[in-house]
Amino acid sequence: IIGGAGVIVKTAPWDYSQDYIDGFIKAVRSIVEDLDTYKKKARQVAEKNLTLEEMASGYFTALGI
Repeated sequence: IIGGAGVIVKTAPWDYSQDYIDGFIKAVRSIVEDLDTYKKKARQVAEKNLTLEEMASGYFTALGI
């Protein structure tokens, strides 16, 4: 997660056990409790790292255009 715009839930690869579910619920609750901050940080990360030109170029590359 770049710039604190989200929460990482640590788990073993492809492990969707109760520990993962509990961690995911905890992460979602922490985001909801401070939603305005996470929204602001996510917007900042997107504006800095995801220009329209880069996204279009990525789509064109993926489509082989």
